[in-house]
Amino acid sequence: MNDKKYIENFNHESYEVRSQNYRNYSEIRFERYCVERSYCYTKLSLNSVNPTQSFADSVIPLFQKLPLFYKLQPDYFVYKSKEEHEKSDNKEKCQWFIELKNATYEQGKTLAKIKVRDLKRYIYFEQGYTNQWTRFTICFPLADKIIFKSVDQILKLLPDSELKKFPNDGIEYFEVKLN
Repeated sequence: MNDKKYIENFNHESYEVRSQNYRNYSEIRFERYCVERSYCYTKLSLNSVNPTQSFADSVIPLFQKLPLFYKLQPDYFVYKSKEEHEKSDNKEKCQWFIELKNATYEQGKTLAKIKVRDLKRYIYFEQGYTNQWTRFTICFPLADKIIFKSVDQILKLLPDSELKKFPNDGIEYFEVKLN
């Protein structure tokens, strides 16, 4: 296995550079996690025709220009098979919308950059599209583990987080310590 505790990302680069250097490490890592646990999943992204394409290859010509709500739908819908659900003692939380986010491991800390606008969307999505059977979770796939956080857990981490701006476009984000 990779001896690095993080998956390379290009968050500090412009959209054009990010889209050209995009590799679906997080998706591969997450899908492997689902398969290992016998979860069924469906990729929901509007940004590609199939799971092997990057958002640079979107069938939507101006994908990056779509309103935020459309282009930032959760990445996956995950569920147990009907047979597994029937056997499960925990029938309440049997399916999830999953948003994948990159995180890095630096100086003993696992850090995620979460945009302020994404936090607003997470709150809206959780309130409007979840119920007692369907949850919304943010997933941070790292090389050696996967961290899952609910919207409430992320919000509780904000007081100890630092508000910063991306240097290339000035978009505000919180640098959130996940561990």
